This record gives sequence, structure tokens and C-alpha cells, in this order.
Amino acid sequence: MVSILALVCGATCFNGSRTSGADRPARVAAIVRLGGRDAVEVGPVDNRPARVLFVSTATSLSNLAVSPDGSSVAFMLITRPRNETGNPPSPYGCRDQLLLMSMKAGRIRRFATRGEWMDVMWNPNGGDLLAVETSAEPIPDWMGNDTLWLLGSGNARRKVVALDEPSYHCGFSGSGNAILYTTTDHDDAVWIWKPGFRKPRKLFDEAGAHFSWFAVSPDDRIIAVLVGEGDAANIQFRRFRDGTIMGSAHYGPEVAYTSIVSMVWSSDSRCLCCTEGSGAVAKVWVYTADAKLAVSRIALPNAVVTGWIPSRKTFVLSSGDGFFVSLWLLSVETKKLSLLFRHPNMVEAVHVP
Repeated sequence: MVSILALVCGATCFNGSRTSGADRPARVAAIVRLGGRDAVEVGPVDNRPARVLFVSTATSLSNLAVSPDGSSVAFMLITRPRNETGNPPSPYGCRDQLLLMSMKAGRIRRFATRGEWMDVMWNPNGGDLLAVETSAEPIPDWMGNDTLWLLGSGNARRKVVALDEPSYHCGFSGSGNAILYTTTDHDDAVWIWKPGFRKPRKLFDEAGAHFSWFAVSPDDRIIAVLVGEGDAANIQFRRFRDGTIMGSAHYGPEVAYTSIVSMVWSSDSRCLCCTEGSGAVAKVWVYTADAKLAVSRIALPNAVVTGWIPSRKTFVLSSGDGFFVSLWLLSVETKKLSLLFRHPNMVEAVHVP
């Protein structure tokens, strides 16, 4: 994701801000390398020292996620060495524990698995997490079958659905009252599960279409979903309650339907930011809720949109070029990027709400 911390005189500090105090998040949580080990730290966005929450006795940590109220952080414990580029191995046989930590008290809950935890995301209304577990023995050269779990208070867990195929993307509705997912094999539909459902149901489907990434607006009015049809790809803006297409933003043949790597709505449900591609050619787009282009093709290496700051109407993005990992702010009003941090010691970081 992004990079925030620096080592100064033996103490870890947040450093390098290029924006005014009103523009920047108050705190940042990050995974940083300390003495050959990964640590989770949280601190203010200035030169004051950050607080170490956890130091890994295994090889590395990954998939940092902060709760909507900023009180807890979830991350994954990886047990195999990073590869020569410094990244976690891809990805099977490496993640065996999901850790949930209180930022204030430092209490840790551990969720073990017989397979591997692949992803985790917080319910937008707080409370539980959605975690993706893949089977322990995936098909050679492909991916294992996935199970979606809700992780609640204590060490409680509830199975949402066990798939006979890999999931492509999953997430909560804007209100947090439903879980949605797409899969890699039966990708002509978007599926939904709510408490009280005996099994997931199709939210909508489309013959000949291939649905991949999606995001539901915070007001639960619109679901934006990336869809491939033939050689072209576009983002459909559908009414969430019944799947009716309300608008479409066409990418064209140069963008594959699997190329979107992140999508985040603004908290007022007026704008959607998405990042496309990877490497040095990654691009950032912003659309309005009626599928009109608001910000076009900003180039940002390995860009991922991670959040939204309502007071400044800015999206938070991370980016890395192989040497530095940086955190950026994208203003919807000015359509300009401003650099928040740039430092080489970070593995991941996210702003704390």
C-alpha cells in the first residue's frame, strides 16, 4: 500500500508531509521493517514518534486494515520469506493467521485456519470483519476454493458461504447489512448474502458478461461493477436494489475486465475513485454517481485507492515505484494530486479514520 514512517535517531517517526494540516489525516497505521522484522505502528502525521503495536516473530506481515472507528487494526501473519523484490510470496502456503488488535489496549485476537487467509475487510458500520479463506491444497498452477467468514466478537466466526471455486472480489454493501461477491468461474453474476438467507442469491446476472471488481455506494443506492463483454471493458453503475443499469463508463479494448485493482466511493456517494493496471503505467480515474468522468487517467505507479477524507473532499491513494512507497491525496474539486509522504522503509500503510 503506502509508506509513512522514517527512522530518525533510533526512533520511528512519521515524516515528510507536503500538505497543510487541514488536508491530511490525523493518524496513520503502517507496517514498517525494524531490525529485519516487520512491525505494526500507529502515529500522528507529523514528526512526533509513532507507537509500536506489534513486532512479528515470523517473517512478515501483510494486508493491513483499520476499523471504521479507528480503534482496531487487522493484519495477516505470513510465515514464508519475502521474495527478492521484498514482497510476500504469491500467495499460497504463506498466510496462516489473521490478527486483530486494539490500538488503545493492545489486546490481540488470533484467527487460525487450516488453509490460508487471503483477504480481510471491515464492515463499514464497524463490528465484524469479512475474511476470505482459501483451501490448503490449491489446484496446481491455479487457485484453491474459497470460504467467506464473518469474524465477530471474541473469537466467534460464522461461515457465510463455501465456494467450489475461487472468489474474484467480495465486500460489504454500503450499510454493512449485506455481503456481495463475484467468482472467477461463474463470473456472469454478482451474488449477495444477508443474515437470514439460507444461501447466497444472485443480485443480478448478464449472459456473456464477466463481472469482477465492484463497490457499493455508502447510501446503498448504486453498485459500480467492472464488466467485460467481448474485448471491451466498462464500469456499469447499477441500482443496488434490483440491478437495473443506470449508466456505464466505457474503457474500451485497452483495459481488461480484470485490470481494476481498487474502488472506493466518497462518503456522500457522489464520486467513485478506481485504479487500473499495475506497475509504472497504473492510472487513477474518478467518476460521478451518474457515470460521468470527473478526473481522467492520472498516472501513478502501482496505485491503490485506500480511503476518503470528507472534510477536504479528497481520496487517499498509495503508490510504489520499487524504491519508495508513497501516500497521496487526490482532490475531487481541483483534480490534482498532492504528496503526503514518501519514504523507503514502509511495507504498507493506511490512514486512520
